[in-house]
Amino acid sequence: MAFVYPNCTLPAELLPRFVGAARFRSTADILWYCLVPITISVWSVQRPNAAPAPTPKDPRWRIRVWQKHLSRPATKLLWMCIMLAAPDIVFARATANVFAAWQNHSELKTWADKDKVEWSFTHTMTANMGGIRVIFDRHICDEETSDPRPHKPLVDGARGLDDEHAKRYRGALRMETGVWTLDSKQLIKARHCHIIKKLPKISREDLDDKNKSDFMVFLGAVLPLIYAALQFGARRYQDLPSALLEIETMAFVTCAFSLYFVDIKKPMDLNVPFDFPASKDATIRSIKNVARAAPKPMMGWHREYNSPRITNGSIPQTESGSRLSYDVMDCALSSMAILFGGIHLFAWDYQFPTELEQLLWRIAALFTMFLPILWVVAVQLESRLRPGDRVKKFIDCVRWVTLAPPYVLARLFIIVEGFRSLYFLSTDAYVATWGLGFLGF
Repeated sequence: MAFVYPNCTLPAELLPRFVGAARFRSTADILWYCLVPITISVWSVQRPNAAPAPTPKDPRWRIRVWQKHLSRPATKLLWMCIMLAAPDIVFARATANVFAAWQNHSELKTWADKDKVEWSFTHTMTANMGGIRVIFDRHICDEETSDPRPHKPLVDGARGLDDEHAKRYRGALRMETGVWTLDSKQLIKARHCHIIKKLPKISREDLDDKNKSDFMVFLGAVLPLIYAALQFGARRYQDLPSALLEIETMAFVTCAFSLYFVDIKKPMDLNVPFDFPASKDATIRSIKNVARAAPKPMMGWHREYNSPRITNGSIPQTESGSRLSYDVMDCALSSMAILFGGIHLFAWDYQFPTELEQLLWRIAALFTMFLPILWVVAVQLESRLRPGDRVKKFIDCVRWVTLAPPYVLARLFIIVEGFRSLYFLSTDAYVATWGLGFLGF
């Protein structure tokens, strides 16, 4: 690998002047102007659910430090890495959550009008991200035996020897304490079953005070897209080739921009949830009704939640269950896969180190576009079959064996090839455009 250091002529006379940017760019410039917009945009659009409340009395100082200082940054970093690996999946999850909130908002609004409390779509999104909790300060009475029981009404029912019975109460482990985190559907059930007398009174000012999203977050999502689009457009207009990494930058910032507007009503970095007391009329039967309405895993895996929070990979239920939300998620996954993979197709005729790598790039871009669509088709076919059907199990095995590995390999190849190709760029790729230093990146 050869190192080349261009020489640039400096102004000779000391006069008032404006010195423009150099007419060339280095390999480090390309790296910087690609990685910085990706990092800013992908990080700024992450809005994880509310973390579990810290326990200051916990004697383990590591737990206290983790809950207070490291839990939220670690969660945002995790979902940032997931988005870098599969942005279409993150976008689909966010779209399904917004759709479920939209479905439940009308009923919550009806209850709010009846209870004479303020309620907006942001309140519903706050509930779905674990920002509303109900506090029990007394034992719960079993209406069948009149025996007061502690705050663990589902322990005997959900942890028995009957595993199928346990699966009925998703979120049972999350509801075995005196503090429950309720999403929008569970909030409706709790109000209908009189576990709460009225919806919580949360003003718009209180929500805005907890919301960390501001104009800088908006700029973090929008400016990288503007910068990438100007750079790409300027190079196309001047008939100058772009680096493959610049194409990847364009794809990522476009996905981040889309995710920002999908989650625009969701509060950012909500650390302390809103707490309000439960009603004295709560019974074991009503609690089980609320437990059945708990959100389901994003991928549909049958498991109980063992977390005191609403996990980031969950989809809230609606009045019609969760099937419609999964369908919306599948549509969003297909749409974003086409957009994300289609942007990579702009490099169809770019110069590659070898012809084989060019062919592999084309195949990887097409796989990125169409394998998620085939995955959605397989999931839809599988959902139409009865549980335990042999064909259903066969389709599930086929999609994990034949679709998932090629998609992972395609994404890995695109990422690796984007960096490898930096050492084999043509001379024209180092010619800078007027937008080299735009926005100071």
